[in-house]
Amino acid sequence: MTKFEEIYAPATEPVTIANNANQALHKNHREWREAFHAVKVQNRELMDENKEFERENQRLKAENLSIKTLVEDAKQQPKVLQMNYCEPQQALPVVPSFVADWYEFHMNGTFSAVIAAYALTVDDKAVVWLGENGGMDLLCKMKLYGYTVEKPQLFYLRDELTGQFLAKDNQFKDKDRYFFWTGADPLTHSIGTAWKLTFTQQEIDSMDAGSYEQIEVTE
Repeated sequence: MTKFEEIYAPATEPVTIANNANQALHKNHREWREAFHAVKVQNRELMDENKEFERENQRLKAENLSIKTLVEDAKQQPKVLQMNYCEPQQALPVVPSFVADWYEFHMNGTFSAVIAAYALTVDDKAVVWLGENGGMDLLCKMKLYGYTVEKPQLFYLRDELTGQFLAKDNQFKDKDRYFFWTGADPLTHSIGTAWKLTFTQQEIDSMDAGSYEQIEVTE
């Protein structure tokens, strides 16, 4: 090569420059999108952790309240014992069978489990009943003093046309085998246990008992 020869270096074509810039832009966009997705996932995890923390906080509050209530009631025990010599003993709380079942189910753990279930549940039939009949105070009384299960109201079913009473053979408790009672009047005579002549409202509702008169069973 002579000194007069020129060195020719071809310039980069504009199309190549544009393609390189476009690729770099797409890469940056992908990296930003991945980073944004990672932030969203992290934020969702933090929200889930916060919800779990709130649930645990509510449980601890309920447990703390139950402990405070038990401590206050325990402090009053000496006074109660002294007063019992001059005052009649307070009747035990009376609860429906479904509340008793709910209470015993959760008491298989601890009383704290009962309080937590009451505080964290809103749509349970037993919890709703408790909320309308003393709530936490009633639960503490059930724990301290015990309780009795409410006896459901029973009814005789008397046919409005014949005057006969509907009965069921207790030998077939799990089968719907009914008949008309032809023995002594159950309203004035004691009937043995071999036959069932009284029914709960729940049992009556499950029957087609439209033509029967319901007569309350009295003690």
